[in-house]
Amino acid sequence: MVDQFEELFTLGVPRADVAQFITTLHQICQPSTLTGRAAVVIAGVRSDVLGRCVEFPELASALQSRCMVLEPMTSVELREAVVQPAAGAGLRIEPGLVDLILTDVGVGQGEDAPGRLPLLSHVLAGTWSRRRVGQLTVAGYRAAGGVRGSVAETGERAWDRLDDRQRRVARGVLMRLVSIGDPGRDSCRRLPRQTLVDSTSEPEVAEEVLEVLSAARLLTIADDEVTFTHEVVLRAWPRLAQWVEADREYATIRQRAEDDAAAWKDHDYDPSFLQSGVRLENTLVWLSVDDDASPAATAFAAASSVRKRQLMLLARTAVIGLVVLTVVASIAAVIAARSRGAIGRQYADALFRQVLSVADQRVVNDPALSAQLMLVARRMRPDDQQVRLRIQATQNMPLATPLVGHKGAAYTVVFTPDGKLLASASDDGTVRLWDTSEPSSPSPSGPPLTGHTSFVTAVAFSPDGKTLASTSGDGTLRLWNVSNPTDVHQRSTPLPTGGTAYMAAFSPDGRTLATADDDRTVQLWDVANPDEPRAGARLTGHAGPVRSVTFSADGKLLASASNDKTVRLWDVTDPARPVPAGPPLGGFTNIAHAVAFNPASTVLAASGEDGVLRMWNVADPAHPQALGDPLPAHTEASWSLQFSTDGAMLASAGYDGTAKLWNVLDPAHPVLLGQPLVDGGGLTSVAFSPDGHHLATSGTSGIPQLWTLPTGLIPNRFGRVNAPSLSADGAVMVTASENLVQLWNNNGHLTRAGMLHLPDNSAGGYEYQAEIHPGGRLLATELSSAPTTLWDISDIAHPIKLAELPNATKYTNVVAFSPDRRTMATAATDDTVQLWDIANPRQPQRLSEPLRGFAGIVNAITFTSDGAYLIAGGTDRTIRTWSISDPRRPVASQTALTGHTAAVESLNISPDGKTLVSGGQDQTLRLWDIANPLRPAPLGDPLPTGSSGAQASFSAAGNTLASGTDNGTVLLWDVTNRSRPTLIGDSLTPEQGASRSRVTFAPDTRLYVASRDGALRLWNLNADNAARRICESTRGALNEQRWKQTLPSLPYEPPCPL
Repeated sequence: MVDQFEELFTLGVPRADVAQFITTLHQICQPSTLTGRAAVVIAGVRSDVLGRCVEFPELASALQSRCMVLEPMTSVELREAVVQPAAGAGLRIEPGLVDLILTDVGVGQGEDAPGRLPLLSHVLAGTWSRRRVGQLTVAGYRAAGGVRGSVAETGERAWDRLDDRQRRVARGVLMRLVSIGDPGRDSCRRLPRQTLVDSTSEPEVAEEVLEVLSAARLLTIADDEVTFTHEVVLRAWPRLAQWVEADREYATIRQRAEDDAAAWKDHDYDPSFLQSGVRLENTLVWLSVDDDASPAATAFAAASSVRKRQLMLLARTAVIGLVVLTVVASIAAVIAARSRGAIGRQYADALFRQVLSVADQRVVNDPALSAQLMLVARRMRPDDQQVRLRIQATQNMPLATPLVGHKGAAYTVVFTPDGKLLASASDDGTVRLWDTSEPSSPSPSGPPLTGHTSFVTAVAFSPDGKTLASTSGDGTLRLWNVSNPTDVHQRSTPLPTGGTAYMAAFSPDGRTLATADDDRTVQLWDVANPDEPRAGARLTGHAGPVRSVTFSADGKLLASASNDKTVRLWDVTDPARPVPAGPPLGGFTNIAHAVAFNPASTVLAASGEDGVLRMWNVADPAHPQALGDPLPAHTEASWSLQFSTDGAMLASAGYDGTAKLWNVLDPAHPVLLGQPLVDGGGLTSVAFSPDGHHLATSGTSGIPQLWTLPTGLIPNRFGRVNAPSLSADGAVMVTASENLVQLWNNNGHLTRAGMLHLPDNSAGGYEYQAEIHPGGRLLATELSSAPTTLWDISDIAHPIKLAELPNATKYTNVVAFSPDRRTMATAATDDTVQLWDIANPRQPQRLSEPLRGFAGIVNAITFTSDGAYLIAGGTDRTIRTWSISDPRRPVASQTALTGHTAAVESLNISPDGKTLVSGGQDQTLRLWDIANPLRPAPLGDPLPTGSSGAQASFSAAGNTLASGTDNGTVLLWDVTNRSRPTLIGDSLTPEQGASRSRVTFAPDTRLYVASRDGALRLWNLNADNAARRICESTRGALNEQRWKQTLPSLPYEPPCPL
């Protein structure tokens, strides 16, 4: 039996050796001349290399007549692979565990994934080592890290056994065993042990490393050859995967250099095998950044360099002759110096590219490290526009500070009610407290809390913040006095729970504590006196272990989630006599893990093993009503949910390694806000800080993360938001959505001050537009199916309706105010523009006859900075101008601006009044010189936006243009030279294609972006401010150890003050 036959083709085996091996196999399956019998040879080979097999006649014949395609193992077979070995060892399996393992392995989720069985072997071994009295349990499985985490946990345990010297060599050893391909196509290499050891800078240390890694079953040593146990190690061990990505550029160069060095040696150091040209230059750059280059590669590069200089000198000597040898030597020295300078520049360029490349690779999976690397790149190239844009884009990225200390998975995190303390519960049997009074610099608060004899499942703070409850796999509940977080002591003796207690929760009045127990019950505890707790009522009804419990904010309800695939509501108005509050809530396809009430106690959110988020209206708990459809929130189990204190957001934690923020102002239609927060392992807990500015997460990585959330991310209550409108001083802002106009104070911090509820017209597919008067005291609202209305917003908390315009037609499309604050323009559905005198906004008056000329609807209107001209654009693809020095007698320009090949959607004028930008459905922006508005001229070429519905806004300084489009992109353009605008980097928003974006610059450097995902976003385009936020929010993300791992070729110089 020959397994993994494909390695003949994927590990770089010489073709002659491959042919010989195949011939030998062919010969041994021929009939024996003595017995007439033949051996049976079975080879297992991946289907993607069958094409390589048919290149050999012996295999081609076998494939034609004796080939059997093996389908992936069925769910039944995989189930047997779990159940039968356990039965053979006399072990029971906790109900739900097999389904959980098979779900994590990927059964029912598409194609068979390579490495399922080795992964299964790893995790079952880990689960067995955490068995409980002859039983394999879900808790033991989770403690082992699950399928995804098992290899990573094994790798990290092995890494912890290495000292600093061994770790330095280990990276080189492991990277030499990776065959670098395209991203996602890397594979294992098999190397002779001696060759591998000799290729390192310290062979003796390399031998020690091999022993540790092979003992951990990460490497296999057979027939004096070394390789990874399975390719899955490359993907499942995050540390190795990060190295591969970070070193991708240099790894191929290293492999080529070492192979060439070996060939040079094999051919008795024949000079013709030395490197030259670009290949040599690349090798020299690699050697300048690799501290663990092998002596053979170093000597090979040195010999190649000497050979190159010899050839240069010989060539020049032949041309010039011996008479000018001295001159030649001088010239050679100059050339060498210039070459060194060129190599130096190439080296610097390579380092800069490497830093940016790693930063880009980490932007999703490790945004904190990515942001720190962007600051490193900024220090290397302070004026680089690409770097500046990347740093600015971090303002709407959550950034994390790691909390390092636990030695195992961290299952739960929770804040005190004042947010000054965070507690974490861990598989290592401890509870740790963290001082978060200064979230930018969290620190341990006192020593770890010990006493539990097994993994700690959960922690919960009392409402007064003085008592901490912890639950554990040891079957106990412990109460701790944390009045002084640096001197914590237990309040009472440990309290017995019904087996493992998975979750604990205090009631809002702090007098009752509930635990979710493994014995299928919820236990209530009287903790009115936490020094003398007493067992209270026990809630029964669940048919499986209870996973979580939570109280409603009003204290009247308790919700519990269970393995029995249900959530139950309990009336705990009288905690001594709790009763069911309604029917069980079902719909789950597997374990129900998490429950959370919104602050109003009217909405319940739940999630489970299927990763689906479900919402119910529980205002009448006896008759709960499902809200909307179940939402697939995560690709794996969702273990934790929490609402923000204002109820606007819901955070969910998934075992897929992500935490997500949801806009739940409309709980029937949750909308994902921004990109998921990604951790290095499965996430099991999520917690908002009381002020809503931070989010804590924890999971199998064992490192809780304290995330700083973007302050410029503001959920909107009623769906998609149209472009914000600001007063001239920027102090007042308005936004409009489907049937709501929101008014905002914008004095340093954006706060919602008032709202206008308008007639709902969503059924007609129309949206309200809102435009604020430059003075900030007057507001116009319009809807294409309703009259334009003026509002007095002198008190923005209480808008007052002033007038409805007596339109010539029933409907209007768009409205604009002039800078003189006395004139307003509206565009009607009869393809005209109307000017209005609004000196008395209670009685607006027409100033002239409607302005005509368009052959279609007018989509955009704007006034020039001096108010002397009105410019409008429409669906007929033209832009028209009128002189309105006397608004009662407008004078039309003789010609219309043409160039757009589809409808004109938007218009905006630069602060100096000299440039107009128009956006169209033709996916372009166009700049126009309007120094003389009646004789405008195009400036430069059209600017491609990549999507229809282009809309733009100039910055206050006029040198930057921001654009939004229908596919959600937000682009920045440098328009210092209006005839040659240049695009600054990529889109500020990563979630392109998700929703339309509309942009508005404030009078300062702030940019507001409204979108149809129900959020308003703020960017401050001052890169220094963004850099300060990075430093304040990512402490510890780039310590000296991570620097050496990520940027080994640069001396440690952190970009932020320590």
